[in-house]
Amino acid sequence: MLVYLVVFLIPLVCSLLRTRQGVRRDAGLFAYFLLLVIFTGLRDHVGADWSGYENIYNVDSATSFIDIFAAREFGFGLINKFSQILG
Repeated sequence: MLVYLVVFLIPLVCSLLRTRQGVRRDAGLFAYFLLLVIFTGLRDHVGADWSGYENIYNVDSATSFIDIFAAREFGFGLINKFSQILG
């Protein structure tokens, strides 16, 4: 958990110390943002809630599109359904 804190403290400190230094710093912060997206997006089988999300995915995979729209979180169900279709 400490790793996540350190990773997100870097842009926080940069934003607090921000002065107008031009495009180079903004490009650096944007590159760091992309790194954070990749860092969080490529996690696999990580966290205590992984098995819960896997169960939800399995249920959504076996559910029809019509039934997904009736679900409580239909957006997440649609993402699961499209993910299942795309393999």
